[in-house]
Amino acid sequence: MKPFEHWLSLDLSSSKGTLAIHQVTKGTKSILLSSHTLTENGNHSERFIPQLEKCLNALSLSVSDLDRYITSSGPGSFTGLRIALASLKALAYVKTAPIDILSGSESRGLAWLNKNPDTQTKELFVITSITADRFVAGKFIRDASDQLHFVEDSNHTDWTFISHPQKTTLILDEKTNEIALANLQLEAIEKLPAHADQLGASLTRAKTRKTFQTISEWVNATPNYFGSTRF
Repeated sequence: MKPFEHWLSLDLSSSKGTLAIHQVTKGTKSILLSSHTLTENGNHSERFIPQLEKCLNALSLSVSDLDRYITSSGPGSFTGLRIALASLKALAYVKTAPIDILSGSESRGLAWLNKNPDTQTKELFVITSITADRFVAGKFIRDASDQLHFVEDSNHTDWTFISHPQKTTLILDEKTNEIALANLQLEAIEKLPAHADQLGASLTRAKTRKTFQTISEWVNATPNYFGSTRF
């Protein structure tokens, strides 16, 4: 048995597609080996395989060395979510390996907690822009043991849903308009867009994680298209 595994994470939920490769020991301790931006303009399907080959070659790895595939269940681009999952299904046929899908909002929330271990915040909203005037807010409650608990995803066009700003943290994507947030006395506001390295790093802690082990399970695996747009 190998002392570690290689995990490939792919996030195409926004116009900026990314991939990451982690080396993981016993499914818990992970080391980021490679993190790469595929494209800035949404042509994910054209760029994924060439960039993956480039990353694997740089690490002296091949597809057969990948032990797990990970992607986002959304929210985000309808097209991007479909392409990411279809791409990983194709790779899974090359080497039978589990495919994991988890909430992109949860992976961003956990990434923020890792960066801010001393935070006092109790409520997190992870924001994903859908159109120029509409966004999805993923609501999470942080407990005393620093665990995130998903409450709901909801669509909004303004910030009136924030009822206790002094106890609330907002995690924004790159497209969020921050002007309307100026008068809110929030616990914290930070821009932390979706990125593939967040998926692999947060997988073992994610409560939204779903694992698909076999070909019949892969066929039935679909993202969560709540609030999706088409990039």
